[in-house]
Amino acid sequence: MREASTLTLSPEAEEIDGMPTYMLKSRGKFGEHTVWIDPAHGGLPRRIEIRKQLGDLYDGNQLGSRIGLAKEPLRKPGQGLPNMQPPDIRAFSLRIDNVQIENKEGVFVLTAWKATEKITFGDGRSGDRQTELSVSAVDFKPETLPDDAYRPEIEIPDKTTVQVTDGLAGTQYEWVGGKIQVRGGN
Repeated sequence: MREASTLTLSPEAEEIDGMPTYMLKSRGKFGEHTVWIDPAHGGLPRRIEIRKQLGDLYDGNQLGSRIGLAKEPLRKPGQGLPNMQPPDIRAFSLRIDNVQIENKEGVFVLTAWKATEKITFGDGRSGDRQTELSVSAVDFKPETLPDDAYRPEIEIPDKTTVQVTDGLAGTQYEWVGGKIQVRGGN
């Protein structure tokens, strides 16, 4: 939203999950972003929607930039370098809602939300993913946290493939010894 070419704030409150919010909408090179802000809870969002279409940027690539280009053949895992072409994505949307906001030690924090992601590829295939996330504890004094404070409550076997959304493009990651690392052999 920071680099938006247009930015609009609704003058009227809109109710989201029973709370009055104000809709802030932007349009720019990264697509359309809409955020419903809850002024009574620290200005945190009650809902977020992102829509990207042909011409918008997604992970540094312009949607539709591969239209008319030859298709690079897929390689089997473990055979050769990863595909060098960006994926042929034509549309993308993300909706974050069912947001729970709690007051922790005088600070409002997001403690749970649901994310729904949709993506459409150039060959007509589409994929949907739904994720529900929650925060079980908030501590504003990290120096008092034990070393294993960020350890998941479930055991994750070593060598489990991990998706890193802000990792290096084309790089695979795995869980080893309680940490995320670049997958061996990359």
